[in-house]
Amino acid sequence: MSGEGSAMQDEAARGQYLRHFDPQAYHDTYYASVDQDLAFFLQCYHHAFHAEPRLARRSPARRRLLEVGCGPVPVYTACASAFASSVTMSEFLPQNRCEMQAWMEGKEEALDWSVFFNYLASLSPHRSVKDIESQLRSRFAEVIPCDLTMDDPLISPAHRASYDVVMTTLCLEFVASSKDDYYLMVGRLVSLLRPGGVLIMAGALKNSKYLLGGLTYPSVPLGEEDLRAALRPHCQEDVTIRTLHRRGLLQDKPADHEGVFFLLTQRRQEGESEGGNEYRDVNDEMKCGGREMKIEEKNEDGGNRRRKE
Repeated sequence: MSGEGSAMQDEAARGQYLRHFDPQAYHDTYYASVDQDLAFFLQCYHHAFHAEPRLARRSPARRRLLEVGCGPVPVYTACASAFASSVTMSEFLPQNRCEMQAWMEGKEEALDWSVFFNYLASLSPHRSVKDIESQLRSRFAEVIPCDLTMDDPLISPAHRASYDVVMTTLCLEFVASSKDDYYLMVGRLVSLLRPGGVLIMAGALKNSKYLLGGLTYPSVPLGEEDLRAALRPHCQEDVTIRTLHRRGLLQDKPADHEGVFFLLTQRRQEGESEGGNEYRDVNDEMKCGGREMKIEEKNEDGGNRRRKE
Protein backbone atom coordinates (compact mmCIF):
# COMPACT_ATOMS: atom_id res chain seq x y z
CA MET A 1 0.00 0.00 0.00
CA SER A 2 1.28 3.50 -0.82
CA GLY A 3 2.05 5.94 1.96
CA GLU A 4 -0.98 7.99 0.99
CA GLY A 5 -3.24 4.93 1.01
CA SER A 6 -1.86 3.81 4.36
CA ALA A 7 -2.48 7.25 5.84
CA MET A 8 -6.06 7.22 4.59
CA GLN A 9 -6.58 3.77 6.13
CA ASP A 10 -5.12 5.04 9.41
CA GLU A 11 -7.46 8.02 9.50
CA ALA A 12 -10.49 5.88 8.64
CA ALA A 13 -9.64 3.39 11.39
CA ARG A 14 -9.03 6.15 13.94
CA GLY A 15 -12.35 7.75 13.07
CA GLN A 16 -14.18 4.44 13.40
CA TYR A 17 -12.67 3.81 16.83
CA LEU A 18 -13.45 7.32 18.05
CA ARG A 19 -17.04 7.34 16.78
CA HIS A 20 -18.15 3.76 17.16
CA PHE A 21 -16.03 1.78 19.64
CA ASP A 22 -18.35 0.90 22.54
CA PRO A 23 -16.64 -0.27 25.76
CA GLN A 24 -19.80 -2.04 26.95
CA ALA A 25 -20.13 -3.98 23.68
CA TYR A 26 -16.41 -4.82 23.78
CA HIS A 27 -16.78 -6.11 27.34
CA ASP A 28 -19.84 -8.20 26.48
CA THR A 29 -18.31 -9.63 23.29
CA TYR A 30 -14.74 -10.36 24.34
CA TYR A 31 -14.79 -10.38 28.15
CA ALA A 32 -18.01 -12.19 29.02
CA SER A 33 -16.01 -15.04 30.56
CA VAL A 34 -12.46 -16.17 31.26
CA ASP A 35 -11.89 -18.07 28.02
CA GLN A 36 -8.71 -19.92 27.14
CA ASP A 37 -6.95 -16.90 25.62
CA LEU A 38 -7.72 -14.65 28.58
CA ALA A 39 -6.76 -17.32 31.11
CA PHE A 40 -3.43 -17.66 29.30
CA PHE A 41 -2.78 -13.92 29.52
CA LEU A 42 -3.72 -13.72 33.19
CA GLN A 43 -1.62 -16.74 34.13
CA CYS A 44 1.39 -15.39 32.25
CA TYR A 45 1.07 -11.97 33.88
CA HIS A 46 0.55 -13.54 37.29
CA HIS A 47 3.68 -15.65 36.89
CA ALA A 48 5.71 -12.70 35.63
CA PHE A 49 4.86 -10.41 38.54
CA HIS A 50 5.21 -13.12 41.19
CA ALA A 51 8.07 -15.33 39.97
CA GLU A 52 10.00 -13.74 37.09
CA PRO A 53 13.57 -12.96 38.28
CA ARG A 54 13.94 -9.95 35.97
CA LEU A 55 11.06 -8.35 37.88
CA ALA A 56 11.55 -9.83 41.35
CA ARG A 57 15.09 -8.48 41.67
CA ARG A 58 13.97 -4.90 41.07
CA SER A 59 14.09 -2.70 44.16
CA PRO A 60 10.85 -1.09 45.44
CA ALA A 61 12.09 2.23 44.06
CA ARG A 62 12.34 0.69 40.58
CA ARG A 63 8.79 -0.57 40.17
CA ARG A 64 7.06 2.29 38.38
CA LEU A 65 4.67 0.68 35.89
CA LEU A 66 2.92 1.94 32.75
CA GLU A 67 0.22 0.12 30.81
CA VAL A 68 -0.11 1.28 27.19
CA GLY A 69 -3.43 0.86 25.41
CA CYS A 70 -5.29 -0.30 28.50
CA GLY A 71 -8.74 0.04 26.90
CA PRO A 72 -11.52 -0.24 29.48
CA VAL A 73 -9.87 -3.36 30.99
CA PRO A 74 -8.30 -3.16 34.49
CA VAL A 75 -7.57 -6.86 34.97
CA TYR A 76 -4.13 -7.15 33.36
CA THR A 77 -2.62 -4.40 35.47
CA ALA A 78 -4.33 -5.98 38.48
CA CYS A 79 -1.83 -8.82 38.11
CA ALA A 80 0.87 -6.28 39.00
CA SER A 81 -0.92 -4.71 41.96
CA ALA A 82 1.29 -6.42 44.55
CA PHE A 83 4.44 -5.63 42.57
CA ALA A 84 4.18 -2.05 41.35
CA SER A 85 4.97 1.01 43.43
CA SER A 86 2.74 3.09 41.15
CA VAL A 87 0.54 2.33 38.14
CA THR A 88 -0.10 4.72 35.27
CA MET A 89 -2.52 3.65 32.56
CA SER A 90 -2.69 5.15 29.08
CA GLU A 91 -5.30 4.91 26.36
CA PHE A 92 -6.13 6.60 23.05
CA LEU A 93 -9.94 6.49 23.23
CA PRO A 94 -11.62 8.95 25.63
CA GLN A 95 -14.57 6.59 26.15
CA ASN A 96 -12.18 3.89 27.39
CA ARG A 97 -10.38 6.33 29.68
CA CYS A 98 -13.74 7.31 31.18
CA GLU A 99 -14.62 3.66 31.78
CA MET A 100 -11.26 2.98 33.41
CA GLN A 101 -11.58 6.03 35.66
CA ALA A 102 -15.10 4.95 36.65
CA TRP A 103 -13.86 1.52 37.71
CA MET A 104 -10.92 2.95 39.62
CA GLU A 105 -13.31 5.24 41.49
CA GLY A 106 -15.64 2.34 42.26
CA LYS A 107 -18.65 3.90 40.56
CA GLU A 108 -21.81 1.81 40.29
CA GLU A 109 -22.06 2.34 36.54
CA ALA A 110 -18.56 0.94 35.92
CA LEU A 111 -18.23 -2.24 33.88
CA ASP A 112 -18.28 -5.48 35.87
CA TRP A 113 -14.95 -7.33 35.84
CA SER A 114 -15.69 -9.50 38.88
CA VAL A 115 -15.36 -12.82 37.04
CA PHE A 116 -11.76 -11.90 36.19
CA PHE A 117 -10.88 -10.73 39.68
CA ASN A 118 -12.32 -13.99 41.01
CA TYR A 119 -10.02 -15.82 38.61
CA LEU A 120 -7.01 -13.79 39.77
CA ALA A 121 -7.89 -14.57 43.39
CA SER A 122 -7.89 -18.28 42.50
CA LEU A 123 -4.27 -17.87 41.34
CA SER A 124 -3.32 -16.24 44.67
CA PRO A 125 -4.79 -18.33 47.51
CA HIS A 126 -3.77 -15.79 50.14
CA ARG A 127 -5.36 -12.79 48.40
CA SER A 128 -9.07 -12.06 48.16
CA VAL A 129 -10.86 -10.27 45.34
CA LYS A 130 -11.23 -7.26 47.62
CA ASP A 131 -7.50 -7.27 48.36
CA ILE A 132 -6.57 -7.30 44.67
CA GLU A 133 -9.05 -4.59 43.72
CA SER A 134 -8.17 -2.29 46.61
CA GLN A 135 -4.43 -2.71 46.08
CA LEU A 136 -4.74 -1.84 42.39
CA ARG A 137 -6.77 1.25 43.21
CA SER A 138 -4.24 2.30 45.84
CA ARG A 139 -1.35 1.97 43.35
CA PHE A 140 -3.25 3.72 40.56
CA ALA A 141 -1.89 7.17 39.70
CA GLU A 142 -3.85 8.26 36.61
CA VAL A 143 -5.11 7.28 33.19
CA ILE A 144 -3.64 9.52 30.51
CA PRO A 145 -4.02 9.95 26.73
CA CYS A 146 -1.76 7.84 24.53
CA ASP A 147 -1.21 7.81 20.76
CA LEU A 148 1.22 5.24 19.39
CA THR A 149 1.21 6.89 15.96
CA MET A 150 3.23 9.76 17.49
CA ASP A 151 6.96 9.69 18.22
CA ASP A 152 6.12 10.66 21.81
CA PRO A 153 3.16 8.34 22.49
CA LEU A 154 2.31 9.98 25.81
CA ILE A 155 2.42 13.44 24.20
CA SER A 156 5.01 14.86 26.59
CA PRO A 157 8.71 14.01 26.05
CA ALA A 158 9.00 14.05 29.85
CA HIS A 159 7.64 10.50 29.89
CA ARG A 160 10.52 9.13 27.83
CA ALA A 161 12.75 6.63 29.64
CA SER A 162 10.85 7.16 32.89
CA TYR A 163 9.17 3.79 33.58
CA ASP A 164 10.62 0.61 35.03
CA VAL A 165 8.00 -1.68 33.50
CA VAL A 166 5.87 -1.10 30.40
CA MET A 167 3.13 -3.57 29.54
CA THR A 168 0.59 -3.76 26.73
CA THR A 169 -2.07 -6.31 25.79
CA LEU A 170 -3.97 -6.72 22.51
CA CYS A 171 -3.04 -3.24 21.37
CA LEU A 172 -0.21 -2.61 18.91
CA GLU A 173 -1.31 -5.09 16.24
CA PHE A 174 -4.71 -3.38 16.14
CA VAL A 175 -3.28 0.15 15.95
CA ALA A 176 -0.59 -0.43 13.32
CA SER A 177 -1.44 -0.35 9.61
CA SER A 178 1.51 -2.50 8.49
CA LYS A 179 4.38 -4.55 9.89
CA ASP A 180 6.77 -1.63 9.40
CA ASP A 181 4.34 0.53 11.35
CA TYR A 182 4.24 -2.12 14.09
CA TYR A 183 8.04 -2.13 14.33
CA LEU A 184 8.03 1.66 14.78
CA MET A 185 5.43 1.40 17.53
CA VAL A 186 7.45 -1.20 19.42
CA GLY A 187 10.38 1.23 19.35
CA ARG A 188 8.17 4.00 20.73
CA LEU A 189 6.99 1.67 23.46
CA VAL A 190 10.56 0.77 24.43
CA SER A 191 11.50 4.48 24.49
CA LEU A 192 9.24 4.89 27.53
CA LEU A 193 11.40 2.48 29.54
CA ARG A 194 14.47 3.30 31.53
CA PRO A 195 17.57 1.45 30.25
CA GLY A 196 17.28 -2.10 31.56
CA GLY A 197 13.55 -1.68 32.15
CA VAL A 198 11.20 -4.60 31.53
CA LEU A 199 8.89 -4.75 28.52
CA ILE A 200 5.89 -7.10 28.59
CA MET A 201 3.71 -7.57 25.52
CA ALA A 202 0.75 -9.88 24.98
CA GLY A 203 -1.38 -10.14 21.89
CA ALA A 204 -2.81 -12.03 18.94
CA LEU A 205 -0.97 -14.07 16.32
CA LYS A 206 -1.96 -14.06 12.63
CA ASN A 207 -4.98 -11.86 13.32
CA SER A 208 -6.25 -9.74 10.41
CA LYS A 209 -9.52 -8.41 11.88
CA TYR A 210 -12.07 -8.53 14.64
CA LEU A 211 -15.77 -7.65 14.69
CA LEU A 212 -17.61 -5.41 17.11
CA GLY A 213 -21.02 -3.81 16.86
CA GLY A 214 -21.44 -4.89 13.25
CA LEU A 215 -18.17 -3.22 12.20
CA THR A 216 -14.84 -4.71 11.17
CA TYR A 217 -11.66 -3.49 12.85
CA PRO A 218 -8.40 -4.32 11.02
CA SER A 219 -5.26 -5.83 12.50
CA VAL A 220 -1.74 -6.57 11.28
CA PRO A 221 -1.23 -10.37 11.10
CA LEU A 222 1.91 -11.14 13.10
CA GLY A 223 4.04 -14.24 13.48
CA GLU A 224 6.71 -14.94 16.07
CA GLU A 225 9.36 -13.89 13.57
CA ASP A 226 7.76 -10.44 13.42
CA LEU A 227 7.92 -10.11 17.19
CA ARG A 228 11.62 -10.96 17.10
CA ALA A 229 12.27 -8.45 14.31
CA ALA A 230 10.45 -5.70 16.21
CA LEU A 231 12.41 -6.30 19.42
CA ARG A 232 15.88 -6.83 17.98
CA PRO A 233 16.97 -3.17 17.57
CA HIS A 234 15.91 -2.17 21.07
CA CYS A 235 16.01 -5.05 23.55
CA GLN A 236 18.41 -7.43 25.22
CA GLU A 237 19.00 -10.93 23.92
CA ASP A 238 17.23 -12.60 26.84
CA VAL A 239 13.64 -12.79 25.55
CA THR A 240 10.89 -15.09 26.80
CA ILE A 241 8.05 -15.83 24.38
CA ARG A 242 5.12 -18.12 25.10
CA THR A 243 2.38 -18.97 22.62
CA LEU A 244 -0.96 -20.72 22.80
CA HIS A 245 -2.75 -22.07 19.74
CA ARG A 246 -6.39 -21.18 19.34
CA ARG A 247 -9.05 -23.80 19.96
CA GLY A 248 -12.27 -21.77 19.96
CA LEU A 249 -14.46 -21.26 16.90
CA LEU A 250 -14.96 -17.93 15.13
CA GLN A 251 -18.54 -17.71 16.38
CA ASP A 252 -17.28 -18.02 19.95
CA LYS A 253 -15.00 -15.01 19.51
CA PRO A 254 -15.38 -12.95 16.31
CA ALA A 255 -11.68 -12.47 15.62
CA ASP A 256 -9.61 -14.56 13.20
CA HIS A 257 -6.40 -15.01 15.22
CA GLU A 258 -4.60 -18.37 15.10
CA GLY A 259 -3.18 -18.06 18.59
CA VAL A 260 -1.95 -15.68 21.26
CA PHE A 261 1.47 -14.77 22.63
CA PHE A 262 3.08 -13.40 25.76
CA LEU A 263 6.62 -12.03 25.79
CA LEU A 264 8.95 -10.48 28.32
CA THR A 265 12.29 -8.82 27.72
CA GLN A 266 14.39 -5.83 28.80
CA ARG A 267 15.41 -2.61 27.14
CA ARG A 268 19.05 -2.63 26.18
CA GLN A 269 21.35 -0.80 28.56
CA GLU A 270 23.11 2.30 27.27
CA GLY A 271 26.14 1.24 25.27
CA GLU A 272 24.95 -2.38 24.96
CA SER A 273 25.36 -3.62 21.39
CA GLU A 274 22.65 -5.22 19.28
CA GLY A 275 22.71 -8.99 18.99
CA GLY A 276 20.53 -11.85 17.87
CA ASN A 277 17.60 -12.62 20.12
CA GLU A 278 17.79 -15.84 22.08
CA TYR A 279 14.82 -17.47 23.71
CA ARG A 280 14.62 -18.56 27.25
CA ASP A 281 12.66 -21.47 28.69
CA VAL A 282 11.01 -20.73 32.01
CA ASN A 283 9.86 -23.71 34.04
CA ASP A 284 6.57 -22.65 35.55
CA GLU A 285 3.20 -24.27 36.10
CA MET A 286 0.14 -22.73 34.52
CA LYS A 287 -3.31 -24.28 34.61
CA CYS A 288 -6.37 -23.08 32.78
CA GLY A 289 -9.41 -23.54 35.00
CA GLY A 290 -8.56 -27.18 35.61
CA ARG A 291 -8.06 -27.84 31.88
CA GLU A 292 -4.78 -28.56 30.15
CA MET A 293 -3.25 -25.92 27.93
CA LYS A 294 -0.62 -26.70 25.34
CA ILE A 295 1.90 -23.90 25.57
CA GLU A 296 4.88 -23.45 23.31
CA GLU A 297 7.97 -21.78 24.68
CA LYS A 298 11.20 -20.90 22.97
CA ASN A 299 14.28 -22.58 24.36
CA GLU A 300 17.82 -21.31 24.13
CA ASP A 301 18.56 -22.72 20.67
CA GLY A 302 15.41 -21.15 19.21
CA GLY A 303 13.52 -24.44 18.89
CA ASN A 304 10.00 -25.11 20.04
CA ARG A 305 9.18 -27.26 23.00
CA ARG A 306 5.54 -28.09 23.58
CA ARG A 307 4.40 -28.74 27.12
CA LYS A 308 1.12 -29.82 28.59
CA GLU A 309 0.13 -27.84 31.64
